[in-house]
Order: sequence, then C-alpha cells, then structure tokens
Amino acid sequence: MNRTHKKLNFPQSEKQSKQPRSEQIREQALSPVWSFQCLDVDGPWCFSKIAAVASVFELFQKMGYLEKMTWTDLRNHGCHLVSIEDLCKTAQTRLIDINQDDKDELYSIRLSGKVRVWGVKESNVIRLLWWDPEHEICPSLLKNT
Repeated sequence: MNRTHKKLNFPQSEKQSKQPRSEQIREQALSPVWSFQCLDVDGPWCFSKIAAVASVFELFQKMGYLEKMTWTDLRNHGCHLVSIEDLCKTAQTRLIDINQDDKDELYSIRLSGKVRVWGVKESNVIRLLWWDPEHEICPSLLKNT
C-alpha cells in the first residue's frame, strides 16, 4: 500500500518581513541608542531652533530617560514608525533635499504633548533628523498629540 501525501499549499502573506521573527523579538527587548550623524542642520525642524538652554537640557534629560526603555516601552509611550507618505509635503521634500528620501518610514519619538523628535530607525539605533516642537511633520487630528 503506497500512499502519496499531497502537500497543502497555504497562501502566503504578500508582505515579507525584512528580518527573521526571532531577530525582531530580540530587537524589541533592546534599548534605543541615538545617533547624531544624520541631523538636519538647516531645515525648518533643525535642532538649532530649540528656543532656550532649558529646552536643550529638557530634551537631553528626556532622551536619556527614553534610552533606558525597550522598544515595546517606547511604543506604549507613543513612539512609533510613520510611513513617509503620511508626512507633510514639506517634510517629504526636505528628505529629498538632505538625501534621506530612500527611506520608507521614519520613527517618531514622543517627548510630550505635541513635542516630537524624528529619526531613521536602523535596528536599535535611531539616527536623529528633526526637532518638531509643534507636531507639524505628521499632524494628528487628536487634540494635544
């Protein structure tokens, strides 16, 4: 009695992850690290627009606090990836101007109510780009976010 078994073919998801699932899980347990090599130094959201020394101190203090969190903690804090298509047109154009238009998404770091810092996420490193104190880069329809 020779039986042949048919292999079941299940439809595969069209979108494939760029990294293995085990690597994604391991990465979620890591803490973020900030990199300053991609800072936009001349655009509408450059860090030189931070108004006062107190604001700079508050920024570094908050970033130091966030650096102790895991990626899961950050997501629960309101930080997340945002598709380039969801950014305002000025931000999309600025990415072209600073040769960062090859990215599919940017990472939004929520510091408080409206205040955001934006960067490019690569593994557990965020290459910081912009200071967005008025939540202009990707405006939310929700009040105070």
